[in-house]
Amino acid sequence: MNIYDTINQLAAELKETPEYKDLQASYEKLSQNEEAFKLFKDVNDIQKDLQAKQMSGQELTQEDMTKANELGQQMEKTEEIVDLMSKEQSMQQLFQDINGAVSKSMDELYHDLNN
Repeated sequence: MNIYDTINQLAAELKETPEYKDLQASYEKLSQNEEAFKLFKDVNDIQKDLQAKQMSGQELTQEDMTKANELGQQMEKTEEIVDLMSKEQSMQQLFQDINGAVSKSMDELYHDLNN
């Protein structure tokens, strides 16, 4: 079996996990609340803008930081977003577990460096 076939199989199987299904349901619930979904999109947009500024060497302004903080505070008060973030953390834990299992082969290769 080709390693990429295995990766594609893993990607398909991830979509069948409880973590993914919970995340999907949470996202669908968020998208049904127009106000919460707009806030979520606004936060995503400002994060992209701030990252682009930083990567291009621009300094972030006080206005940038204030806007990001205000949106962050609003997010923390929005149940649908808080729930989505919790579900994202569960998926991230699953990804970390997978990465650990995959990385184990390299750890085993270099095991004698740790002795």
